[in-house]
Amino acid sequence: MPKETTLYQSLRKNIPQVHWQRIESPMTQGTPDVNGCIQSKEFWLELKIARGNKIKFSNFQCNWSLQRIVAGGKVYALIQHDKNKWIRLYDGAQFRPLREQGLSSIKCVCEVEPPYKEEDWNLLLKNILI
Repeated sequence: MPKETTLYQSLRKNIPQVHWQRIESPMTQGTPDVNGCIQSKEFWLELKIARGNKIKFSNFQCNWSLQRIVAGGKVYALIQHDKNKWIRLYDGAQFRPLREQGLSSIKCVCEVEPPYKEEDWNLLLKNILI
């Protein structure tokens, strides 16, 4: 079963041009798992592993994401399915709808399927930076 740590390691390995910083602290409730910066553009990723249609986001995560977006920041959920292994990128404004309605009801920004190729990782990055 994939773990968020494995997804993070895949990001670092396959998109090495980004300066990645893993954020894991109980003191910062709601802050996404990963901060990235490339070409003077900064973004945040909440990493999730999907084990069904529902995704768990805390109220802190939903609120942090919306507050950051309102302030001009970029926030996304990067979700990998534990069985199908696809990876989907969702806009941070979708955290609450994803939690309440599930993956099948919300349109993702982009999706890549295994086996992942260099162009798949480039597509994810391109969509993050738009």
